[in-house]
Amino acid sequence: MERIKWVDNLKGFILLLVCIGHVHFKGGPFAEIHVMSEPFWMPGFFFLSGYLFSDKKYQDFGSYLKSKSRSLLIPYFCLSVLFSFIDIRLYNVSLIPYHLYTDYPILTYLGVPETISNSLQYLYLEAVNIFVAGTSTPITTPLWFVIVLFWASLLLYLVHKLSSCLGGGKYTKIILFLYACIMLGLGWVFSRRDLFLPWNLHVACTASFFVSIGYITKDLIKNKLVQLPSWLLACGLVCLSLLYLYGININGAYHIYTNTLGGSLYGFIISSLSGISMMIVLFILLSRIPKNSIIGGIFRNIARNALIFLAVHYWVIITCDVVFHEYAHSMAYKYAVLVAAIVISFLSFPLFRNKLYKLLGKEKISVKESLSLK
Repeated sequence: MERIKWVDNLKGFILLLVCIGHVHFKGGPFAEIHVMSEPFWMPGFFFLSGYLFSDKKYQDFGSYLKSKSRSLLIPYFCLSVLFSFIDIRLYNVSLIPYHLYTDYPILTYLGVPETISNSLQYLYLEAVNIFVAGTSTPITTPLWFVIVLFWASLLLYLVHKLSSCLGGGKYTKIILFLYACIMLGLGWVFSRRDLFLPWNLHVACTASFFVSIGYITKDLIKNKLVQLPSWLLACGLVCLSLLYLYGININGAYHIYTNTLGGSLYGFIISSLSGISMMIVLFILLSRIPKNSIIGGIFRNIARNALIFLAVHYWVIITCDVVFHEYAHSMAYKYAVLVAAIVISFLSFPLFRNKLYKLLGKEKISVKESLSLK
């Protein structure tokens, strides 16, 4: 599939925002960026995944399952296990208190001790996170997104095929919209009642809403929105920004990772969808700038290597927090860690794309191509 520049730019930008958020700035401009942007991070990424969804080249569910297992499920397991063995806390559990090893309530139901006293207990924690909870290891927590996207993609495929069997055409989007509403309702119930399912299936319900809406609105965005004149998009951007501020003011903070969706379903829907729409319009506008900037190239490179970036940047941040914990509250330290996480992530792209590519379910590419900013 041919890559879409504005989609890659937006995905890369969201991943950089995620990286900034994981550094946990306590003040300054990055702290404000974190607070203001978090509501559309993961909903936006799920939405874009739905926008890119296509089942045309898959003859049946088996072929689609095989493809998604190769591109999502196997990398989730491989990267989680690999990084679990380069987590320095595994070899010195006394370092665990210098960074909270988990904030995921389902683990308490699965017999994970609140205090880890030896390496075997830590291995058990990691195994439960990877294979039961579906949240990956404490050193690669952002990979929770990968397994959730796997479930959401499979469910969308099945519902899409079902809608085709029931008549397809104009009924497809109606059925998919009803499905999206049902999944959002389930996700909201799980959130309000603090219910958790194995393999992050409760989060997959909420994610399925955004994946479905992304697919439903694909034609509207592709054939209508991107054709609008720039002045009209600019006006829409202003209106969407105001709507977004209104929505986050109603709903407050929420975290898709733990399926904590805030205090208002109405506010959640308004803030997330307006935030996603706002960023889509912004990046469509930016894509009309003829100059191929270095910043845009960085965004696209991160998007092409999203799985690597998700795992490596967090590993760098947590490792630094553990090793240099006495400096963790310094603003200079926060900036240094942010730079280190981005740079080391980029330097790791050639290693994974040229040597460890099978872990990602991808084809081998050259070092030059893995670092390309085109």
